[in-house]
Amino acid sequence: MYELDYKVPKVFNKVTDTVSNLLFKDYREKGYQLNKSRRLLLRQAVQCFLLNAKNGNGKAMAITLDRRHYSKGYILNGKDTGRKVSHRYTRDLVDYLDQSNYIDMVLGKRELEYNAKTNSIIYVDSLPTIIVFKPTMVELIKSIVLKRTPLKNVVVLRDKQAMPMTFRADTVTRGAMRFLNAFNNFSIDKMVQCKGREYNVQMYKVMNMKLTIGGRTYMKDSIQNLSGEDRSHLMIEGKETARYDYKGFEPSILYSLKGVKLEDDPYDISGGNLSKYDCRILRDIAKQCLLVMLNAESKSQTAYCINSYIKENYNVKDLHEKGLIPSKSIPVGEILLTLELKHKTISDSFYRGTWGELQYIGARIVDGVVETMMQQYDTLVLQVFDECIVDKDFEEELIQAMFDSYANITGFPQNCKIVKEN
Repeated sequence: MYELDYKVPKVFNKVTDTVSNLLFKDYREKGYQLNKSRRLLLRQAVQCFLLNAKNGNGKAMAITLDRRHYSKGYILNGKDTGRKVSHRYTRDLVDYLDQSNYIDMVLGKRELEYNAKTNSIIYVDSLPTIIVFKPTMVELIKSIVLKRTPLKNVVVLRDKQAMPMTFRADTVTRGAMRFLNAFNNFSIDKMVQCKGREYNVQMYKVMNMKLTIGGRTYMKDSIQNLSGEDRSHLMIEGKETARYDYKGFEPSILYSLKGVKLEDDPYDISGGNLSKYDCRILRDIAKQCLLVMLNAESKSQTAYCINSYIKENYNVKDLHEKGLIPSKSIPVGEILLTLELKHKTISDSFYRGTWGELQYIGARIVDGVVETMMQQYDTLVLQVFDECIVDKDFEEELIQAMFDSYANITGFPQNCKIVKEN
């Protein structure tokens, strides 16, 4: 997430001067004169760029060049700070750095798409603009010696276009802010590593259109982007970790809110007309179907998203030749109907875009786990949506905290199933 803010510590001044002066010289050579106010705007664009570069991994970063993102002041925990970064001078900056061999830039694009990993259908940078730092830029970034400080912007509210919005925090949101601030202060000096790389695991929340929709928690250095195998190599304070998650988390929450026991695997639809399909493939597609059924606003939208998922993740011709599916196509309509019949209890949540509210409840459950482990055991828990990662010395305590938080939020612990990941 490219933070459109130019407020930086004094340690940025020297490099800011260096980069700004290069641009001032380039403007003069092209016959352009910048007055004092325009020089300030350019300098602020440079500060913003360097701040994001320093907050990243030092090798590359994503950047937004969409003019709409620059139309408002930087929003900090719902409040407009009035600090506005110039789109024009940001473009001039990255163009200059690209042409002068400081960076490589690959322009992206934006479109509506379904993300299977987060089960969301939003307007996104499907191909974000990527800035890759070349050696000279890498050295400039390294020369900025910055102490790790607590993350300030801990709750972000976005509109349908994924644009930040101002908001007035209610009681629950203020509580979430206190939790996030406490966690960030607690985690700031904890060493979290994976295969030699250190991660800053301070957290922030993203809400969608309302303060009661969404609410998933993300990390400054996102371990959410690591594969499950890589997450198994995470170390907390030099100690090995264990990974646990809730089985069938989202459908189990819906059943629990209705006070109904979920008897079996919510994604298992093998048998009947679908008996000739490989069970693992069928379960994976059924899982994606059920999650999108809760997210999409129509059955046709769901079918479109699932067909896109199948196209991106499976070679149906190859699967047919290997005997894993009985025909050269996968019957999405029949899978959806089978799931509708299997889950009549929660069918009132299908095709109505209820995912955001469900995600909000799930986020509260996992936040409760993290908070309990921090307060009662002085122990750091890393969350990856419904997965919790903890020092192996605290596995039993984590399992109990996961069960208690689920029971506390849903009021129906019978559907709480916790599994250990390899």
